[in-house]
Amino acid sequence: MGRRLRFEYYYQENLCTKVFVDYTKQTVEVENYTDDIISQAFGRRNISIESIDEFFRERVFPETRVNCKELLGKFGFRNFDAEAIARRTHGILVNDLYWLRFDDEEFGWEDVKMIRKEIGCHC
Repeated sequence: MGRRLRFEYYYQENLCTKVFVDYTKQTVEVENYTDDIISQAFGRRNISIESIDEFFRERVFPETRVNCKELLGKFGFRNFDAEAIARRTHGILVNDLYWLRFDDEEFGWEDVKMIRKEIGCHC
């Protein structure tokens, strides 16, 4: 059986997009739960397998960041893997209120708020 990936993209507690990736078939299925293209995971972009890695890279610290190696070590990674980092961080960024939930995990907006508070976000 090939590798498959499911994740959801949220704005606060609002589900915006569900994504299902089948790496064996090289397919991506997207179901949007909002008409606001700004809040959709991919907006109007053409979606491909490559889009998935690009999307995760947008939701994590950049590979070119000065202290990237230090951050990777902090998360227990040897190499930069945008999907793995996004899984660990839930794609939480300081500058917006979007986040990710993977594979039907038990993680919600209350958890995100707690993490945001821990990292010093005030929005």
